Amino acid sequence: MLKKDSNLIKKLFTAVALGCFVFSIGVHSVQAQQMQQQQQEVRTDYSDEELEQFVDALLEVMPLQDESQEKMIEEIEDQGLTIDQFNEIMAQKENPEVEVEATEEELEAFEKAMEEVQNIQMEYNMKINGVIEENEMTPEEYEMIIMAYQQDTELRERIDEMIAEKEEDPPIR
Repeated sequence: MLKKDSNLIKKLFTAVALGCFVFSIGVHSVQAQQMQQQQQEVRTDYSDEELEQFVDALLEVMPLQDESQEKMIEEIEDQGLTIDQFNEIMAQKENPEVEVEATEEELEAFEKAMEEVQNIQMEYNMKINGVIEENEMTPEEYEMIIMAYQQDTELRERIDEMIAEKEEDPPIR
């Protein structure tokens, strides 16, 4: 039972991390500013009903995120790059003070992969936003709860407990 809870928590952290990745490519600097402001203003007083809606959405979103992540990884690897190479080139391109250390071939592969990754992200963002809205939330509300989850231990525990209950595996105390 502990192993299942541990795997579920790992999946949630993966979903949260991927959620941040999926929503962030191409808007890193703007989002960084917004997240700094939101971290100071994060709301944690969500009702059980709001958190139930979030958990229901999350449990539907996680498989979509897994699927999109697999497609993005496959596309990057199809272009002949490793995930590390792709991430390194992206990080270097985002910082204009750092010279990109890649061959012309790697840069071309990166550009092709990036275009496909963005297309995959747009497709899955639409699907994910649809699922979130079907659960009577806005994507912004969903993101705010994810941020609160990351920052507030008490809220994290409440959400983890709700997830465990939905998975029919009561939390271990």
